[in-house]
Amino acid sequence: MQIFLLQRVLSSRTGRRAQMLSYGGAVIALIMTGPSVLFGAIAKNTDWSKTEYPYPAPEGACAKVVLPLALQYLTPKAVAFFGLGAVSAAVMSSTDSSMLSASTMIARNFYEIVFRPKASDKEIIWVLWGCIIINCCIATTLAIVYRSIYDLL
Repeated sequence: MQIFLLQRVLSSRTGRRAQMLSYGGAVIALIMTGPSVLFGAIAKNTDWSKTEYPYPAPEGACAKVVLPLALQYLTPKAVAFFGLGAVSAAVMSSTDSSMLSASTMIARNFYEIVFRPKASDKEIIWVLWGCIIINCCIATTLAIVYRSIYDLL
């Protein structure tokens, strides 16, 4: 979201439009935090023993997965289905954008400029595919090795 907003702001035709996009993005970001806060507050105040969730939960087990748990156990099945689908789609979209952008930067800005300035577009595409595979393997390995984003940092 931040990269998308930054791209839009930097590509604006006028300074005034860039300014309005920045303010609009800030307002939308504030509005969009509302549902997350509500899900957290509702999950915190829920008597989980009255749901199908295996109660009592180990201390801190729910904190990392509040949204999926709230969707699964506190909403109708149809809402849970579409809600979890939307969360999965958002995560996959962010992940594939990160993988593609990193791989493109390596293929275009490093391979083509440093190693093969006269490389054909087809060769660059093959290098791009290789970079995507390597980046995915590295990301998967990091996800398996590091259980927390704080450990990774």
